[in-house]
Amino acid sequence: MTKYRRSTQLWLTLLGIWAVVGFSQPKLIPGVFVATVGIVLSAMVVLSHFRAPRIPIMPIALAALAIASPLWAGTTIGQPRALLFAAVTISAIIFASYVTPKDAIRILDTGFKVVAVTTIVMMIVARGAAFETRWPNEGALIGPYVHKNILGAVLLLGLVTALYARTRTARRFELVSWVAVYGGLTALIQSSAAIVLGITAVLLAVVMNSWSKRTRTHRFVMVTLTFLWLVIIVPLLIANVESLLAIVGRDLTLSGRNRIWQGAILAWNEQPWFGYGWGVPFSPESNASAIISYFTYWIVPQAHNGYLSVALQLGWIGFTLFAAYTLRILFGAFRHATEDATSESLWLFQIAFVFTMHNIFESWLDNTHWFLAVAIGVWLIAIRPKRGNATEPPPLALVEALPQPIERVDAGLTVS
Repeated sequence: MTKYRRSTQLWLTLLGIWAVVGFSQPKLIPGVFVATVGIVLSAMVVLSHFRAPRIPIMPIALAALAIASPLWAGTTIGQPRALLFAAVTISAIIFASYVTPKDAIRILDTGFKVVAVTTIVMMIVARGAAFETRWPNEGALIGPYVHKNILGAVLLLGLVTALYARTRTARRFELVSWVAVYGGLTALIQSSAAIVLGITAVLLAVVMNSWSKRTRTHRFVMVTLTFLWLVIIVPLLIANVESLLAIVGRDLTLSGRNRIWQGAILAWNEQPWFGYGWGVPFSPESNASAIISYFTYWIVPQAHNGYLSVALQLGWIGFTLFAAYTLRILFGAFRHATEDATSESLWLFQIAFVFTMHNIFESWLDNTHWFLAVAIGVWLIAIRPKRGNATEPPPLALVEALPQPIERVDAGLTVS
């Protein structure tokens, strides 16, 4: 970690761990408390060592829209969710402005392992609280959270982080052990999205590890070949999607998500530009909730799609900002990974990839997913000036080609 005073390092470490443990909102911890702790820790970081933060515009604009949304929503029922969203956004900006990706991996890895160990302990000493008892997810592992998908998302991020959290060379056994822990817990969760993305993350780690051993030209060729392979294989996967879903115990309805999405799109059309307000569409008294319930026959707490959730809450304006920012960090992290294939750059791309894909099936906002997404935007700002920096030393061959000073000895003096 950059050399700050010990108090700053302590607050940064606590903020990073809270981003995992707190922002994922364990049961029995109110959202107001989660947001308050995040803001307090961020303030302590700034007070202990002020450093001008790097500001990604689109996340700040989204947070501002969320806070302002009661003005056109005509209700304040979503205000606590908006404040939590803003708190997560601000905390991520402060954290990433002070911590490099390398140090962030180490801090966050600790937080994810705390969640994994806590879940294992709960399975042993409080089994009734660790597993879901309600239909239709009865028997699924939920750990310290209220739903299996939340635990699945946190463990997925933990798996990705563990793949790149190498601080010394002799860690292969430890890495394999933690991959096995995350994989075993994910299997007990029974979350298809987490299982599929977890397998994809491991495969991507293997492929990208081979990138890091190549020159930039070779990496470009490998990326191009991978893209061409995807162009061929994706249509085949789509053609056999029903059989592939059956492997993970799902059908074409995606556990009823298609009905939720139909209702959400119809509700969005009723308030297309600014939406219903942050946190409002899924309130039982909301018109949007009534429209979605017509398709699902029950009140849903989320749209099971991050892009649709933002569209419902902030309309086309919010949807455009959110989609544009997601693509920004995805392609920005991918470009950085192909140019400078370090463990940190590969981790950034993996996290951006998980955030982009996971939001297709779940709504990962105002939580650890969004915290990391905002942090990636901050780190990409820090990386950008290094490209084509005019202050970089010229190549050695160019230096050698420059005219060299001529020395002569005159009266015992050396003159250049």
